[in-house]
Amino acid sequence: MRSSDTIERTEYERLMRSRQEPESAADAEWVSKPVPEIAVLLGVSVRFAWQLVADGRLRSFKLGTRRFVRRVDLLEFVDGLAAEELELRERVAA
Repeated sequence: MRSSDTIERTEYERLMRSRQEPESAADAEWVSKPVPEIAVLLGVSVRFAWQLVADGRLRSFKLGTRRFVRRVDLLEFVDGLAAEELELRERVAA
């Protein structure tokens, strides 16, 4: 595993933990992040993150010339992925 993968995984795990209990005031305060930072949190390429936004799978908003994803929308997206995976596993098991 590359060190960048570890960093990305750590960021993702920190995001998931912060849903229950913020580690610091800074973690509790982030409301939105630009799409490239969301890509890092998800552990995907920036191009793929932009594709998720373009397809409407990941909700976002534009502020000036930059596009942002709200924390709530990111968590909703991740929860949706988990639900899709669970549904697929149930279909395969049946």
